[in-house]
Amino acid sequence: MNLGEAARLHDAVDRLAAGLGGGESADLSVSAWQILREAARLGGDASPSTIAVALGLRRPNVSHAIRELQRGGLLEPDGAAPDARRRIVRLTAAGREVLGRSRTGRAHRLATLVATQLGADEARRLAEVVPLLTRLADTAFAADVESASARGGRA
Repeated sequence: MNLGEAARLHDAVDRLAAGLGGGESADLSVSAWQILREAARLGGDASPSTIAVALGLRRPNVSHAIRELQRGGLLEPDGAAPDARRRIVRLTAAGREVLGRSRTGRAHRLATLVATQLGADEARRLAEVVPLLTRLADTAFAADVESASARGGRA
């Protein structure tokens, strides 16, 4: 893949993600939705620094949003975190429910788009690239975390 193709893929993925939505509640900002989704993805390693690196946001902004999500009952401190110096957060039951409804809505919108806009062969080819995109996303995330660790944990 050359640089132009990579840029077109990046733009298409960004536009698709934006078109599927994610902030289904007027009570949460787009960044709050991103932080909630990232905390779920990270599981037991969801610290403000790790979330900031993953999303390319500033740590103070992430910390502020985490406090708001905690006040809203969607995130809570993880009291079982192995290192008391790292502030780990996890989704509450309400956070999992809200995120689950959001994911279901986005998946439904994507499935509808695929069914109405692509032929059967195109839909099959698209499904075949999902493992490749997942591997690239995981690799890009790991590289961001490694880079941030080398800088002393600053996003």
